[in-house]
Amino acid sequence: MTKQKPPTDKKDKKEHRKRKKQAKKALLAFLKRLRGLCKKFDSVNKWLERVEQLENLLVEYDDVFDEEERKGLKLAAKLQDSTRAGIRAACKILTAEIEKTLAGMAVGLTLSSVAIATLIVTAVIVGVVVGVSKFPIEITIHNEGCSEIPLGEEIPLSVRVAFESTVGNIPDSIDTDQKETLEVPRLPLNITMEMVDSGNLELRLGPITIPIDTEAEGIEFDGEDVLAGPVTKRLTEESEHTVIFTCP
Repeated sequence: MTKQKPPTDKKDKKEHRKRKKQAKKALLAFLKRLRGLCKKFDSVNKWLERVEQLENLLVEYDDVFDEEERKGLKLAAKLQDSTRAGIRAACKILTAEIEKTLAGMAVGLTLSSVAIATLIVTAVIVGVVVGVSKFPIEITIHNEGCSEIPLGEEIPLSVRVAFESTVGNIPDSIDTDQKETLEVPRLPLNITMEMVDSGNLELRLGPITIPIDTEAEGIEFDGEDVLAGPVTKRLTEESEHTVIFTCP
């Protein structure tokens, strides 16, 4: 079975994104609990209780997870050895599979998570000389009257961890009439903002694409109108960039 086709109707697409966001949060919460238990499992029954919770989650969000993802998670949860050491080994395998699934649930990636993470870490090492980590570029995003704008929630977990463990900060979202700052490494990359279709904006930073769901009637990037066409800037041209979303 191939990956489920995304809905084409605007209302259905919005509902699907909402369901996907809920599924990601639920799976991430399960992962955090599992990590805390990996060294504590001492019986098969306790392991099976956790596996049942995972299976219930997969059933609840059956419309979000495709067959390949469900199969991978269920296979990783199977015990090959019922000893304490075997259960703990299975826990590590399942943890890795969940991380892989979460990384694949975000859209817009043009390079693998591993490749991007390597790029960022390399940049920080070089930054000891050129000041990448000490002086990050700030992109301040203003939300003027619009509903909550998702941001960091749409980025694969592995990429987000790579950013935030080195130089960057990625806010989850921007609330109505608030502003948030996205910190990124000082790299010679282009940053582009483009409306790909109604309500769907892309913020492209080198190899990374961040999809932004917005109903804004006005979007400016460093004073230029994004709704009139794609706006591209050189990241290092300024130490600060500004994005403004406006709703009536």
